[in-house]
Amino acid sequence: MIALKKSAVPDSHIFMDKQSGKDFHRVNYEKLVSQLQEADLRYIMSIDRLGRSYAEIQNQWRMLTKEIGIDICVFA
Repeated sequence: MIALKKSAVPDSHIFMDKQSGKDFHRVNYEKLVSQLQEADLRYIMSIDRLGRSYAEIQNQWRMLTKEIGIDICVFA
């Protein structure tokens, strides 16, 4: 939250799930993805937030960047 606030991301654009990350069937994640539009920028704290395995990460990255057309910024 601190990093997002420092990046001036409005509260209305912050989606946080407290559920297990075992899959992507989480209320706020699904809400986030449904609202994404081409050329949007998505911030994530680390690349492993996109999945539990290399294949999941690749699939999510591809879906977000190629199918929806957003950019992703990974905080270091």
